[in-house]
Amino acid sequence: MSKRKGQYGFFDYAQQLDKIYQLDDFLLKLNALVDWEMFRTDLNKVRENKDPSNGGRPPFCVVLMFKILVLKKIYNLADEKTELQIRDRISFRAFLGLNFCDTVPDAQCKIIWRSGCSPNNSRDSNWNAFCSTVSTKNLNSKVFK
Repeated sequence: MSKRKGQYGFFDYAQQLDKIYQLDDFLLKLNALVDWEMFRTDLNKVRENKDPSNGGRPPFCVVLMFKILVLKKIYNLADEKTELQIRDRISFRAFLGLNFCDTVPDAQCKIIWRSGCSPNNSRDSNWNAFCSTVSTKNLNSKVFK
């Protein structure tokens, strides 16, 4: 095991992310080309039925949860593996807008959120809208491999 060569620098995170994007900039391009906020209104309908008096932690942002579903689909990940990859990969965190101090939705949270989406509701319509956006931006090869 090698010794650490000093303290972490102020720009270490940004430099690592730049190096990652030099090797594979797909998530950077995807984030820049897709207007994620256009999905928020429909995705919020998934949460409308929830009773806030049940307590518990505040729910995660619906756009964040949708982006996690996109990552799951693109990289063919199970819920547990998705959580692991989000915790482990800087590029996933950057894509989702999460810092190291932010809470990462666990596998159970993703299962509960996804189960709140029936086949005929906003998740599918948003997925279709996402797919059409991706196809117009010529990103199909990575998303639909």
